[in-house]
Amino acid sequence: MRRRLRLACALAAMLTLGACAKTPEPHGVALPPAQSLPSQPATGTHYAPTAWPTLHRDSSNSDYVPLAVSTRLRVAWSALDGATLLVGPVIGPEGHLYVPSGRGTGTSHLHAFTRDGELLWEAAPMRSLADFDYAAVVSAPIVDADGNVYAGDSNQLWSFTADGAPRWVADLPAAGVHGFFVTPVFSREGFVGGVATDGKVAFFRREDGALAFPVLDLPGIAGPPTQDPPPGLWGGGMIAPEFVRPLWDLISGRAIEVANTPAVHPASGRVFITAGGATASEGVLYGIDTAADGARIAFATPMGAGSGTSPAIAPDGGLVYAIDDAGVMVAVDTTDGHIVWQVGDTMGQASPTIGPDGTIYSFNGIEGTVVAIDGVDGSVKWRRQYDDVAREHLPWRPLLERSTTVDSIITVADNGLLLCLDINYLLPFGDTPFPQARKFLLAHLDTTDGALLGWVETRDASSAMIVPDRDGSIYLSLGGVVSSIGHHGVDPRLPALLRANRAPVGGLLALKPLPARD
Repeated sequence: MRRRLRLACALAAMLTLGACAKTPEPHGVALPPAQSLPSQPATGTHYAPTAWPTLHRDSSNSDYVPLAVSTRLRVAWSALDGATLLVGPVIGPEGHLYVPSGRGTGTSHLHAFTRDGELLWEAAPMRSLADFDYAAVVSAPIVDADGNVYAGDSNQLWSFTADGAPRWVADLPAAGVHGFFVTPVFSREGFVGGVATDGKVAFFRREDGALAFPVLDLPGIAGPPTQDPPPGLWGGGMIAPEFVRPLWDLISGRAIEVANTPAVHPASGRVFITAGGATASEGVLYGIDTAADGARIAFATPMGAGSGTSPAIAPDGGLVYAIDDAGVMVAVDTTDGHIVWQVGDTMGQASPTIGPDGTIYSFNGIEGTVVAIDGVDGSVKWRRQYDDVAREHLPWRPLLERSTTVDSIITVADNGLLLCLDINYLLPFGDTPFPQARKFLLAHLDTTDGALLGWVETRDASSAMIVPDRDGSIYLSLGGVVSSIGHHGVDPRLPALLRANRAPVGGLLALKPLPARD
């Protein structure tokens, strides 16, 4: 301990010796003058035909949007400051933006905005778990073609009109479901529901919330045991204190059977979900068929340990991809469930993103590496590491290496990839250096080689979703994971000159295109 304190004091004393670096200027590609979505966007049956009507944009969980994007952006507005946002926003057919939060008793947990940032309505504030509660923060709303909104919390599934009026509430425990939906989905038949965290497959009628058919219980068990969250995580009321540990377990795939959003085949309607297996060292990728009178397991393909990631379906529908907790990606035949290929060195906490040509994009967040994989055979097309971005943005400091970490799900557009990068100093304490975030960037990458096409600085760490819209706007839900750990858990233990002094902000950030250059 004394040696570490001496090292910290020495580092603090030497910081003033660091050379100053000139921060590069934000830049980005030009946008086309006007954009529209295809007349029949492939978002899946029953979804609203908008740029982003569900968590991963479509029923295949592809995170692909058929629009061009740019980082030549300005901050247009922000909302929900001080709240962690981990999903959404999703976009309704009338242009409403819907995003959930989870600050707890006395606050609302579902918010509707216009594209200009006007608050349209909110769900009634939570007073007890009988209200729309804090677990909504991790369950993205979904929107149907009529504009109706469906959203889950810890023990209920809700439906609202586009104007915010509750249509119905389904009591999950009354149906035999003792978990909740990590984002509901629509079935081929038009039911709404999915696979709950306790492994129950349950769907409800969209018109009245009645149970559509008997609940199917998947035969697995909960994942590895619960684990303490990092010190300072979501401090300052960003998340209801009583939900911090359960939410951390869900994100880490611990103590629950299912921690992800199902993918639904856009043609056959088959539902795919990763889940815990028969033991804590096993995982399973299920194919589940639904019909008007029930659901059945079509196949159960063994995977590595844990609940893994949300699965994603190839553009031609022939393969479904998922990643286990060890970072091994598997490609599984959607018809019979046999493993076609598998490859390591991806990241188990992040759902794979799939481009329109079938290329899969994944990343190792701590290493700051993005990888592009051929969806047909699993071969690596390219792999790129982004510490050079940190060296451009942060001045040199004695004994402090500069690093870049990837901190969002990847969104793929027609002209590149969007992802969030944290720009860090590595603090050399403990067994593993701590990446202390100093800047946060929204980055635009070339799909052919991962080259940086553009970037713009944002106000906080993402750890969440990047949602483009057809007018060139980009909406960021800011989770504040690394910033809250750094500010509340790490900074107080450091000498003043080593502290980042970046309090987490969270919230929803709307970025609009800059005027075209002459």
